[in-house]
Amino acid sequence: MCGLANDTSDSFIRVWAAETLVDLGDSRGTDLLCALAHDTSLDSSYRVEAATALADRGDPRGTGLLGELAHDTSLNAAWRGQARQTLARLSTPGLAND
Repeated sequence: MCGLANDTSDSFIRVWAAETLVDLGDSRGTDLLCALAHDTSLDSSYRVEAATALADRGDPRGTGLLGELAHDTSLNAAWRGQARQTLARLSTPGLAND
């Protein structure tokens, strides 16, 4: 699984594998998600997904990364908005997740 998270050929698989590692209790997954959120070679959607996955799993780096991504003008405007919406959801108890 860790090998898939480090594979550069498919960004979706990389993020999914890192999330799966976290869900299986492997602490390497959170570091991989953090690295993926910082990876400027990834599409905006995968960077925001990696940061969201961190935040949703209680890693405090996730909200910080979402804040950075929300203001990162190198990201697609729609994904900056998604990062802002996720921050709002996380900071507002009871806000619907779907």
